Amino acid sequence: MITLDLCVCVCVTWLGGVVEFGASAKYETDTSYRYIREMLPSLPSRLSLGSVQAATDLKSFLEGPLARKLPVHKRLGIIQQNADIMDYINLDEDAVKTAHALSTIVELALIGGSAGGTSEYKTAFQVALVVDMPLELAACALNLNVSQDRNVMDTSGATVRQKRPDYVCWLNNALLFKGEDKASASGMPVAIEELSDKMARTWKPELLPGVSMPCMIAYAAAGTMLQFFSIRNSGKVEVSPISSLYDLSTPLGRIRALHCTFNIVRLLASYAPHSPKIPVALGSKLQSKGPRGELLRTVRFFEDFVQKRVYDFEERHSGVNDFSLLKELYTNAALVQCPNLVRLHSSNDMDAIHLDGQTLVLHLVPHGVPQYGPPGDEASLKQAIRDVLTGIESLHAAGFVHRDIHWGNVIMVPGSAPNMADRFILMDLEHAGRADSSQDCRQSPFPLATWPEFNPILDSVDGRYTRASDLCLVSHCLLAYLPFELSASGVAFKRALSNRELDARGALAHEWLAGV
Repeated sequence: MITLDLCVCVCVTWLGGVVEFGASAKYETDTSYRYIREMLPSLPSRLSLGSVQAATDLKSFLEGPLARKLPVHKRLGIIQQNADIMDYINLDEDAVKTAHALSTIVELALIGGSAGGTSEYKTAFQVALVVDMPLELAACALNLNVSQDRNVMDTSGATVRQKRPDYVCWLNNALLFKGEDKASASGMPVAIEELSDKMARTWKPELLPGVSMPCMIAYAAAGTMLQFFSIRNSGKVEVSPISSLYDLSTPLGRIRALHCTFNIVRLLASYAPHSPKIPVALGSKLQSKGPRGELLRTVRFFEDFVQKRVYDFEERHSGVNDFSLLKELYTNAALVQCPNLVRLHSSNDMDAIHLDGQTLVLHLVPHGVPQYGPPGDEASLKQAIRDVLTGIESLHAAGFVHRDIHWGNVIMVPGSAPNMADRFILMDLEHAGRADSSQDCRQSPFPLATWPEFNPILDSVDGRYTRASDLCLVSHCLLAYLPFELSASGVAFKRALSNRELDARGALAHEWLAGV
């Protein structure tokens, strides 16, 4: 028997609110995790998301028996209405009586429910009973690094809602399970079509070149109908049904769908030990908050671009720059051609740069791995510094300065082949300015929080931020606190940048960077 301090309270957040299923209950002894592990044993090697197998094999598996039937410790009247339900549930064993959390999940699925709001909301509510909630509990029992998310009504814009699935589930940052919800049964063909249109890859292939992608599991739900699918993407997206069509308005339909979800967790568990280290999860969102918890920025990753939202942009950037300057930067013909500067997704993307009320919205490329510190060796550091300097040189030649150079504003794009070097991209132009600005940056709203406190980077006479200031930031923020000692030529290079002895072109020609 396993002793758990378990609070069974399952919530799903949609449309800006919280819907609570069931009552909170605290049990000192709960055997749910043990029961789930016995119910979901390891898969035979032939069944795996990472191997090629027919949809018929997956269908047979999903609808096949679990190692133990689903526990129910209440003799619900619903069970008597359809004898077939007994094929999936267990009422009699003593162990059932102490699997409190799991029994609650199963009973909620049998009872079903309804929710207010739009019809699509109701569809998602019903799906949560048989997908979201049981998957979360089973993943915890099997110690899987799983996270789930659903679309909510926010100000992300129509473009984003059209590109992100309604439901997403990641395992170790791999998007292995997703779903689409529609308001009525007539929307099922559209839901199935969107399975191939929205995020049909498990990760961005450029970030893991040469690594084979696994099959993705998905569901399409329309009205009260739900069906599971497999998705393969090898240049062409193939969506294949791997379950029957379940009617979630009936207890039998719900228990069968719940049964499939538990077998899907077995598939996830079988892939987990072989999952590669994925740096960026497609569909995920990163948030940056201020000292009082206020939301400053969000970044969401899509298949073909990264959406960045900067809240209260005009107010918070007053005196730093404005929207017209930022648009000039991102649409500058010379800067767009620089391979080491972040750029807009597409000139045809009307949402690529715009103001949504007071919020700045950017659709940016390329995808890259955020760098939260320097590389671990000097050769990689040289490559990163050369690439950053290439971006800086382009900015300077176009008459701009970056003003916010640090590792948090550098991303890495892996080389497309083993013998090709990684590429580093300088991003975040929201604090950039004109190189010939006479603004005294010793005064508010400067200095920026990322500027080194005890290393002067501004012009000593009038406090202007100059092209040389950018190179000082390279010295003080990118070449400091390294996990290794710099070579003699590296130390000389760092000193020359700090002492303003080099411009960007001269820095690129320095002997320390020779041979990169």
